[in-house]
Amino acid sequence: MFSNYQLQTTLYEISMHIGTSTNSTALAKDALSSFMRQLNCSGALLCQKKPSAYSHYYMLPKNLFSQAKTKQFLEDFCADDQQDLVLDTAKPYRIIENRQIYYHIFNLEGFGLLILLRNTHPFSQTIAKALLPLCNKFANALSTTIQAEKNTDNLINFKTLIDTMSEGLALFDENLNCIEINQSALEKFGYTYEDGIGKHIFTVISDKDRGKLMHLNQQAHAESEWTLLRKDGTTFPAYVSGSNIIYQGKVSRIVTFWDLTDLKEKEKQLYAQSRLAQMGEMISMIAHQWRQPLGAISASIIGIITKIQMKKFDLDTKEGQQLQEKYLMQKLEKMSTYVDHLSTTIEDFRNFFKPNKEKTTVNLEEIIHKALNIVHPGLLDHHINVSTSIHFNHSIETYQNEILQALLNILKNAIDHFSTADISQPAITIKGYEEKEAFIITITDNGGGIPDAIIDKIFDPYFSTKDDKNGTGLGLYMTKTMIEDHCQGKIEVSNHNGGARFKIIF
Repeated sequence: MFSNYQLQTTLYEISMHIGTSTNSTALAKDALSSFMRQLNCSGALLCQKKPSAYSHYYMLPKNLFSQAKTKQFLEDFCADDQQDLVLDTAKPYRIIENRQIYYHIFNLEGFGLLILLRNTHPFSQTIAKALLPLCNKFANALSTTIQAEKNTDNLINFKTLIDTMSEGLALFDENLNCIEINQSALEKFGYTYEDGIGKHIFTVISDKDRGKLMHLNQQAHAESEWTLLRKDGTTFPAYVSGSNIIYQGKVSRIVTFWDLTDLKEKEKQLYAQSRLAQMGEMISMIAHQWRQPLGAISASIIGIITKIQMKKFDLDTKEGQQLQEKYLMQKLEKMSTYVDHLSTTIEDFRNFFKPNKEKTTVNLEEIIHKALNIVHPGLLDHHINVSTSIHFNHSIETYQNEILQALLNILKNAIDHFSTADISQPAITIKGYEEKEAFIITITDNGGGIPDAIIDKIFDPYFSTKDDKNGTGLGLYMTKTMIEDHCQGKIEVSNHNGGARFKIIF
């Protein structure tokens, strides 16, 4: 029997060995060793509660489970079919005697059971009750340590997982300070892990994009293209996706991004390739546009020379002088008109190829008519009837040349198709109108439409229905890029009344 002083000393000694380790196995070993030593126990067993039974978690001595006197009891106690031996959770402890061994079974709330073995006599009720607070302390310390180990394992697994991603990933707290970041993001931004943790999200966003951050951050999920900022001050384009998640019990923002630098560079190359291809087509159009006025100027000059050589005007009389002057003025005026047409044509083409990347306020009707004027010779050559119905009450701020090039690509494709298709009365219908807050342009032909098998592919790069000699497969790809990526519009294609319809929305 313990005196009151001995009991208090014993409890104190046990208490000193509970929760002193951050490792769950070491914590269990230290506590069980202290219980055995201070209470003269022959063994100690820690059991963890599972969904349908208890399983042993740790035991002392190590061969406790194989000792003849305890083996059968412990196996029965931990077995699925021996639930009648399991301690009722409403009771704090129980004492079971089996083959002259006393099993003191304490309920560890939130974990399982602690079983202390004695070979002489059982604990008194006083000692058993006095041990209950220590058991609770032990249970709390063990549960906390195990959870901390799980959290650590989860963090290690999470970090290992995100470090395998090729995309950049960062996790931000509710104040948008970085609490986790993967290796790919660190390499893109030029930070070390220690530098990256704690950085505010503004640190990696360019000035021009910071204004829209707070708006997007209010959305549960958002995706958009951003310009991100490296540690050295340089920037790079990226496609960024952000979502709200619960991380360690708190609302956090997980952000992934894809570096678009290589994609943008390839896009520039494709754009340049497309422009060169179109430049060849434009030069051909210029030659075609100039053929008629140059021929007319040449005919006028020949007519003047012929009149003079044949002395058609009697310059000795006033009447003859007046007739010659009138004839020359008529011819010169016509020649001046032709020269103006030549000048206007070359100016249109010069403006078309000017590398202008600034938005201007324009009326879409003017751009449509300018595109029609450029392709006019091709329309005449193939007897294509063009009808227009254009009603825009407002102007739009956009990249004029990019829209012009997009319209030219669509019109040129229609002309090329009509040049080989057997269509008796080829026609193109162009409509332009405003609908609510949108500006809409539709271009419809009667050329038979686009086969269903390829209609979803026509905007893909290098996809062409023309032969290698006449098609690069870049025209419609660049059209979609210019309308949607550069001008923030949308382009759709469908078959309509026996023809193809392109719909452009701003």
